[in-house]
Amino acid sequence: MRKFVVRCLLLCFVCSFVFTPTLVQAVAKTSTWVFYPQSVRGNVYGNYTYGDNLFKAQNKVFAVDNTNHLKATANGERWEEIGEIDSSYERVLTNGKQIIAQNWRNKAIVSDDGKSWEPCGVQDSLYRINSEDIFVTYPSWEFQYSNDGRDWHTVNLHDTALETDENFWFKNKGKKDYSEFKTVLKLQDKYYMFTDEGASIVSADMQNWSINTPKLDWINERGRFTIETNGTCIIYQSDNQIRISMDGTNWTKTTASIDVQWDGNQFVDVINNQKTSQIRTSKDGLVWKTLKEIEDGYDYYGCNIIVSEFQSIVELRSGSQRLLHDYLVKDGMCLDLGEKPWAYSESASYKLGDKNMIIYRDFSTLVQYNTANVKINNKELNTIQSPIIDNGRTLVPLRTIFEELGLTVAWDGKTQTVTGTKAGQTITLQIGNPKATVNGKEVTLDVSAKIVNSTTLVPARFIAESLGCDVQWDSASNTVNITSN
Repeated sequence: MRKFVVRCLLLCFVCSFVFTPTLVQAVAKTSTWVFYPQSVRGNVYGNYTYGDNLFKAQNKVFAVDNTNHLKATANGERWEEIGEIDSSYERVLTNGKQIIAQNWRNKAIVSDDGKSWEPCGVQDSLYRINSEDIFVTYPSWEFQYSNDGRDWHTVNLHDTALETDENFWFKNKGKKDYSEFKTVLKLQDKYYMFTDEGASIVSADMQNWSINTPKLDWINERGRFTIETNGTCIIYQSDNQIRISMDGTNWTKTTASIDVQWDGNQFVDVINNQKTSQIRTSKDGLVWKTLKEIEDGYDYYGCNIIVSEFQSIVELRSGSQRLLHDYLVKDGMCLDLGEKPWAYSESASYKLGDKNMIIYRDFSTLVQYNTANVKINNKELNTIQSPIIDNGRTLVPLRTIFEELGLTVAWDGKTQTVTGTKAGQTITLQIGNPKATVNGKEVTLDVSAKIVNSTTLVPARFIAESLGCDVQWDSASNTVNITSN
């Protein structure tokens, strides 16, 4: 029954332009998932040409919507308007500090805050190095790289030993021409570049490059291939040839699929068989563990793996192309987050502070909060909604705490204000407002009051100290102990 309720609540975001914030509780004992629908239906981030319009920088998630407005969220609950990017700049990248916007002619601009922009000084297509905060132009035989988007260094591979090595040439109508290098990867302390046929070069400083390996005999240059790295090993995928290397030179076969992803802690993969789909994880790319096996009754035919810091969202698409099923892969578990409409696929997963979140294309978000316990005068409180930990602060159900401490509670639905009174004491809080009043004096809250599953949550320490109570935190049991004086 609980699983059914979770699915129904998750589907509510389809109607996010109608409903007030709906809340979802996950099927997990130590966390609560809260759903925040956004009233910007149709104003989605990204487009079908570029996929780089959602990114994390400066401990925020930034997005460029389809009207080229740059937005940001620090908590997943609400989005703030940062500025507007000229409509010709459709692609946005970040190294975690600077932001670069680029148009289809490869003209680029750079910013530190998303508000003030200046010319970037590159004239070629940009991307970022895996496992490194470096911008790189497309890695041809002459390319540029930069750490900040302003100071650029040129690398020229002409007139090197590569020009005389047959492994880095291909024949076009009997004439020799340069092979194209693919993305630059960082593995441990070295950088690598590969050609279509797997020949690779290596560098310790991005400036000086030497031959690493000749062409790989198991690579099909006409087939589809991708390269994935976790900074410790590389997985090279070419047709049905999936191999892994710890040093960029020696390769071992692995059973991963061509869609395998690294989330910062483990590889995540989905193997589709005729009757089942298996969600699997691996620490080393060689030994795999099946976390979830989905029967063919779901009729899944495709998947999308979205990774962030130490977690992944696996989206499994149904054969009807109408539904998408989400699974959260984290801490050795695979949690079923329910079904959602096909139209809202291509979500993204991020970690901000102590929160994990899923961001959908309409700016709706599903935010995970860790939960806590509460004791008042050594009596453990049992509440429908668990207390949550938000930005290091424990938020507790206000009505339960107030009533347990002998206060009378009043709620004003129009202004979303709650008032607690007791023997001349008055405490007033408003949902989303960081300011509260205690006996007529204004007090600033570390975290604003919020509504979770129709329950008002407030910072436990503020409530207790406003009433002259002692507050202690027991990290071993994740418990807030409140003792009245």
